[in-house]
Amino acid sequence: MSATRAAITAADEEPHAPSTDLAWREAYAFDLHDAASGLAGFTRMTVRPNAGMMDAALSFFLPDGGFITARHVKPQSTNTAELEVEDVRYTVCEPLRSWRVTYDGPAHSLLESRDAGDRAAWARSRLERLIVDVTLEATSPPLASGAQLFQQTCVARGEVWVSGDHYVLQALGGRERCWGVEEDAQLLARSTLLARFDERHALGVTLALRDQRPVPSGWIVRDGAPLVLVDATLATTREPETDLPSALRLTLKDEQGEQHVVTGEVVQLAPLPEMRNARASVSCECVVRYRWQERVGYGFATDWRVLDANGKPVASVG
Repeated sequence: MSATRAAITAADEEPHAPSTDLAWREAYAFDLHDAASGLAGFTRMTVRPNAGMMDAALSFFLPDGGFITARHVKPQSTNTAELEVEDVRYTVCEPLRSWRVTYDGPAHSLLESRDAGDRAAWARSRLERLIVDVTLEATSPPLASGAQLFQQTCVARGEVWVSGDHYVLQALGGRERCWGVEEDAQLLARSTLLARFDERHALGVTLALRDQRPVPSGWIVRDGAPLVLVDATLATTREPETDLPSALRLTLKDEQGEQHVVTGEVVQLAPLPEMRNARASVSCECVVRYRWQERVGYGFATDWRVLDANGKPVASVG
């Protein structure tokens, strides 16, 4: 893993020219954690012009342990800057600086986020009204985690309504932009970890497993200064009865040669089944309480793994 700094400009907020690969996509994502209420959420929108579709999803982990999500799909045969699917809308207020996410519509609600991998639980889920109006302001420059992927730390402000429950947010969060071919057939597992401790300390790490070898990339922000990571390893503790993650330990080395140990405790999780490139997989979305030296922060960890014919993960990053 070598330290590199990709040149990200405001032009990268614009749609990119797609290749002819069916798996090519342009993807947008935001996440947030509100320490005052305990509400945590993530939203993603993906344009897949060669597949002829565009999809969007909004999901929130509720303070009482519940989980609510709305997902919408529409036909889309060209790449576009009009980021709207049904009533989910992303607006670029100022490139690389400010964005707005809005939604007002139905969403399915589970009493327990752990039931997200259970089809029967979704069949019994309650249909509720979800209203989202959140503005995110960047607190860091673009931080590259690959040739066609960058992230930024943010402060999220706004309001979320889940039926009669009203949340006024002043939250730490982040955003991710990526484009290109989503993944190759050699990718067996991937872990993406994002942590925000305050407006001057954060980290983002991705480890992709190919041929039994995890390839890391990422960055940290320390005292407001972004640093590229040159090495990263992950050790995950899993529940023996479910194989779901319960804790993690990151060992990081930045471009200045300093090492960092970050630990995390999974607070809530939602194991979401997926089909990507005709392969069954599970994406376990986790809300995590992170510790980095004396700092305590919150963020997300995504534990994505390809499944075999028996529904078991074929490999794990760590």
